[in-house]
Amino acid sequence: MITYEWLIDRQVVLFHSNGQITGEDIANETQILNSFLDRGNGSLIHVIGDDRNLEEFPPLSVLMEAGWLQHKKLGYFILVGMS
Repeated sequence: MITYEWLIDRQVVLFHSNGQITGEDIANETQILNSFLDRGNGSLIHVIGDDRNLEEFPPLSVLMEAGWLQHKKLGYFILVGMS
């Protein structure tokens, strides 16, 4: 499960990943994060991913194919808790 929120309104998005994440979850994440990035106020919107409670994750190559990583408003992207 992945939950999303504005950490700083329309400037920094925080998402929390819990349990197991599938390729389908990553596809859904792309739609949701694109929506957040589209609604952002600044020229660049930063994203922080909290993966401390993540039990299983698909290969990093699946994440790298996520469409939101190429979004024109994406600033910094930081993942916390992945090993």
